[in-house]
Amino acid sequence: MELTELRKKLFDNGTIYALKTGRGLVIETADMFLPAKSEKPVKIKGSNLKKGCWVIGISVMSGCPVGCCFCDTAGRYYGSLTAQEMIGQVDFILNKKPDVDPSSLDEFRISFAQMGEPFYNLGNIHKAMIRLQERFPHAVFVLNTVGVKLPQAVDDLLQLGKEVYNIQLQFSLHTTSEVYRNELLGPVKKLSFKEIASVVDGWRVLPNNWKRKVDLYFMMTEGIFFDVDFVTRIFNPKDVQIRLNLSDDRLARQGRMAGTTC
Repeated sequence: MELTELRKKLFDNGTIYALKTGRGLVIETADMFLPAKSEKPVKIKGSNLKKGCWVIGISVMSGCPVGCCFCDTAGRYYGSLTAQEMIGQVDFILNKKPDVDPSSLDEFRISFAQMGEPFYNLGNIHKAMIRLQERFPHAVFVLNTVGVKLPQAVDDLLQLGKEVYNIQLQFSLHTTSEVYRNELLGPVKKLSFKEIASVVDGWRVLPNNWKRKVDLYFMMTEGIFFDVDFVTRIFNPKDVQIRLNLSDDRLARQGRMAGTTC
């Protein structure tokens, strides 16, 4: 798979690459390391990855048609990626660290959450996960969606969960207000909170994936409406876990909220 590196941006705990596919689509791929039992990222020196969680974040589209108001794609969509183009991103990162064995880490994650809404491309994601699962049987696959409402999406998602094991399913909700969620996450039709709760119920009975609770992800910024009691009324606490992105670290210092890492 031909991928051309256009540019990259370095962070203390990883690198994000802008790549171009052989078809000329520009995509984003991430190489990140989350340390074990630490709230702060650690600077990676070379390929010295031992304990912790290695995350390869891949795009499933070039751009995204959803149009979330905070997303850099701004609703611009150029095309969905093939299964091979997704796998090619994983190989691109692995080739950057040829001396690292993914199976030697506490956890190795392949996150289908870098660019693009997975519900629009579940068929190719399914093919990619099947092939990656054969190569990396202990990998965790992260699937992050805003819950776009499409005729076949839920059935396709549950079929994926039947055939691929160890998937960390995540719904990016960002707010507990249905009205504000529709404003925040673009003009496309989305599953309601109750409909997402029904999907979670169906997901949690799948033999391949019942051990992992479904993540409900909220980006905590000023003005975001969040009611934890509402979440527990809609969702069964035994089936979901709340993940918070604390953009305002004052909340964390006050002990009012707690986020999670890998």
